[in-house]
Amino acid sequence: MLVRSSEVDVTICDGAETLETRRCHMVRLRDGRSAVTWRGLAFPLLPDNRIDAAGEAWAIADTIPDVPARPAFAVIDGASEAYVLVTGGFIEAETGAANLRRAGIIVLRTGRYYGEAAVDLAADWFIRIVRPPDTADLAEHLEPILAAHAVRPADAGEADTRTRLLTAELLAARDRAAALQQEIARLRATVASTAPEVARQAAALQEALLEAQRLREAAELAESQLQAAMTASAPTPPRPMPSGKVADEVRDVLAGLLPNVRMLRDSVNVITAEFASRRGVWRALGELAAGGIPRDWKKIGGTPGWWECHLVNGRDNTGRLYVRKAEGSAWDVLISHKAEQLRDIAWLERQ
Repeated sequence: MLVRSSEVDVTICDGAETLETRRCHMVRLRDGRSAVTWRGLAFPLLPDNRIDAAGEAWAIADTIPDVPARPAFAVIDGASEAYVLVTGGFIEAETGAANLRRAGIIVLRTGRYYGEAAVDLAADWFIRIVRPPDTADLAEHLEPILAAHAVRPADAGEADTRTRLLTAELLAARDRAAALQQEIARLRATVASTAPEVARQAAALQEALLEAQRLREAAELAESQLQAAMTASAPTPPRPMPSGKVADEVRDVLAGLLPNVRMLRDSVNVITAEFASRRGVWRALGELAAGGIPRDWKKIGGTPGWWECHLVNGRDNTGRLYVRKAEGSAWDVLISHKAEQLRDIAWLERQ
């Protein structure tokens, strides 16, 4: 797993006394000096990556992102697909996915990341992509795409300001829509009671209805933007760092306890990135190894020999397991997600 990050390990001092060492975000002061953020302020970066908590400090609003701006992301590479892991909120994830699509990369899905944290990155979201052909270093290939449109996460003050502005815009749009509805009711009453001006009033009514539709759409847009802003600014609860590599754990279990199970395509990556709990995977594979295909598993039409079962991934049952008998006592297994079922079955038909 390769990580790109704009963070650095910093020693925090109070004069000559060392307080702690921690990872901090890089920024740049207006005079060009490098700095890091700590406890809501920006401190100039001293030699040996130190900052003085009792020394000079600036408001984060008076800084600019570190140059060159490098988005924090990581890559779980695979044979035909890959996961791009990103930090931040829903807006950062969707922006990253949009940038990848504009660059011609096929984006399969985005979602919450439940896998293990990388060495320098505790990812919040994943973007699953089709791996571009003839790309040796995928992270190096993706870096200019993501860096060219890097979005600096807003600090708490900026997020609150944006939320207030969107809230005010939403309320104003709703007030205008309510006033216009009253005007529509008045015009309808006039049209019903005044025959000589029916044509003129009808035209005015039609124009008012169109304006009301535009205002409703504006209100809905403002409401969706408000929801997205509130989601992006909500603090993400810290996730404990796992003690070991989840991918290594999966491979060890398969090699030691289920040697007859052969994982196809990027099944191991799907398990490590999208399954908050792997208990359902082990239960299904254990049943398969112990007694063959269980009676309640479903045969897939149009794909000779392939069977399907649903998997609980720690949150819901949107995981999917596809299996067929291979040579001898071996089994071919593909682990995937319900959202990709049509594409997966088309792939199974070609095997």
